[in-house]
Amino acid sequence: MRYCENVKNVTVSLDDVTYRNARRRAAEADRSLSSVVRELLQSYGAEESEFDRLAREEDEIRADIKNFNGGERMIREELYDRDARRAEHEAALAKDRRRRAG
Repeated sequence: MRYCENVKNVTVSLDDVTYRNARRRAAEADRSLSSVVRELLQSYGAEESEFDRLAREEDEIRADIKNFNGGERMIREELYDRDARRAEHEAALAKDRRRRAG
């Protein structure tokens, strides 16, 4: 970090034990406590918020819904064929897990 950049100073209140432990660990890593806190806050700020995650997942799910026709009706036997419904559900879950892992 260059000091000619615009930076903000933040005051953090810690109990003595937490401060000493954090300062000791930073020193053991040959770092300043400020650099450790800066890295933690940069990582924290870069994380996706819950709202953003849900919005992204909704967009992905909507994009996956293709060729949906609400007018298509299932006959009673198809509707209550639990083995077929379970297999479809498990296939959709597996596809979602692969998409998330990929």
